[in-house]
Amino acid sequence: MLVIGWGRLAEEEINMVWHYTSLDVLYNIINNSVCIPDYNDEGSSAPFAHITLYATHSSCLNDWSEGNVVPKVLKALGLPENYIRTARFRNITDRYILSFSHKENDLNQWRAYGDNGRGVALGFDENSLKKLCEEKICDCDTCEYCTPRNLKRELEQSEIYINALDKYNRTKEISEFERMMSHSFLYKDKAFQE
Repeated sequence: MLVIGWGRLAEEEINMVWHYTSLDVLYNIINNSVCIPDYNDEGSSAPFAHITLYATHSSCLNDWSEGNVVPKVLKALGLPENYIRTARFRNITDRYILSFSHKENDLNQWRAYGDNGRGVALGFDENSLKKLCEEKICDCDTCEYCTPRNLKRELEQSEIYINALDKYNRTKEISEFERMMSHSFLYKDKAFQE
């Protein structure tokens, strides 16, 4: 079991997130990473390697229920199925996902993604990843594990849902529901929390 970590060299606290993977995938990550010049103060350059992680398209995830909690809840709240399908299609067809764990040494992660403990856990500074996502206009957020029933209760009381429902009832416009659907991969059934 190998643990590799990257973070800032600063006095501030570093919050690490971990990406568990096999040695084969680590080899591919290193082999396919980008090497670009890093210019120093004197103007000369030296190769500087950037780790390149590839995200998985939303249609190729290993969990068939991924992204289904929000659509189920919207259906239970009475939004017609055809609107849900339209909102979902518009917002998840071009989603790519890369997952991390806040747990540095988690048996379930080693089993599922770290080749039963024969793989690696790559550590990254969470704040640096969030900054990179902001620069690249990507979403970067913590996944929320909940039951559909709890999410339904939360949505019914949220201002976002109330405004979306009001707009829908007045105009049959679903853009607000589309915005909610764009975050559907951030909600997973509580059964997958580990």
